[in-house]
Amino acid sequence: MKMKKLSICVMVAFATCVMMLTSCLDGNNSSFAQIGGAGVVKFSSSSMRSLLYFNNRDLPLYHSSLNSMTENTCVVFYATIDSDNEANENIATTGYYVPSSFDYVEIGSSSLSSYMTDTTKVTENELAVKDLAEYGFIQDYLFFLINLSENKPEQKNYYSLEYDKIEPEEINGKRIYNLYLRVRKTEDGVNGTESNVTYGFNSSYFINSAHQQEKLAGENTINLRINYISEIDDTDEDDIQIKKWSYLDMGSIYFSDEN
Repeated sequence: MKMKKLSICVMVAFATCVMMLTSCLDGNNSSFAQIGGAGVVKFSSSSMRSLLYFNNRDLPLYHSSLNSMTENTCVVFYATIDSDNEANENIATTGYYVPSSFDYVEIGSSSLSSYMTDTTKVTENELAVKDLAEYGFIQDYLFFLINLSENKPEQKNYYSLEYDKIEPEEINGKRIYNLYLRVRKTEDGVNGTESNVTYGFNSSYFINSAHQQEKLAGENTINLRINYISEIDDTDEDDIQIKKWSYLDMGSIYFSDEN
């Protein structure tokens, strides 16, 4: 069984390509399926193994390299699944797939913050987000692909996803919860251009609270809007200003009546 831990530059660049890749573990004429994206490692009490959860539809993955990872480790990965492989003969019993190849890199993660940074001011060393794409909500985590205005090799950044209150706003007839993404450079990098950043935010408290509110309102979905600074005016170094806020409307998070 093959496992290779790729460099973060290679793997995160790869993540840009696999975001649109759909898993074909079900209904595919071939026994092979190639899957990739973001995921989180959770310990399964039923299988007594650490498993990688990568969406809310397919079974998770098991690979021996996951054994050394701590709970809630977030990764970007690429795997090949052979459903005819002997290790996958009893997935209904085991509850997971065993990939024949598995490449990954660990990514950063943090929890949502109830502390709101002033949305009218630029913080020290704040970075604009050129573009933002979602991986979705997976096992309590919101995953995003973040394209920054400045991101050099070995540069270190601080990522914060914040909210003022857990209350929806009525927008075009939809109940939408607002979150605010802020990115600040904490350490300079070296010359060159780094690829996009994939990052995960533990959102369990926020989502559970929003879930209860939507349930009381007779709804079965949660709609999130991610607001981010897309342009910063730094022509005057003594008076740097936010030039433009943009937003990403995420796909609805569905929950069943039993939850």
